[in-house]
Amino acid sequence: MAVRSGNYRHRFDLLKPKTGDDGLPLRDEFGSPTGETVIVQRPWCRILANDSDENVSTAINTQETIRFEVRYSKMFENAETKMSLKFDNDIYDITSAVNKLKLNEKN
Repeated sequence: MAVRSGNYRHRFDLLKPKTGDDGLPLRDEFGSPTGETVIVQRPWCRILANDSDENVSTAINTQETIRFEVRYSKMFENAETKMSLKFDNDIYDITSAVNKLKLNEKN
């Protein structure tokens, strides 16, 4: 089954915390993380709606869950929880990256 590239008409920035020479996130003079990020990748994506049963079960919770589908990339195979993505000037945390059916077509 081929991936239809016409469905992927949105773009987001995959962000990773900026690190120092020691490989740890940058910190200010007081030891707090600076929050600076680096754009790792700008893939094309498709945005999918949530399942209705998921919305009912989280009716009390005000968190918004959005699914971004991208073409397969090794970058997303080992997604770090420290990574985030920026879409429409909003920052989203990455909770998981799933390679359905292990066909290496899309994540």
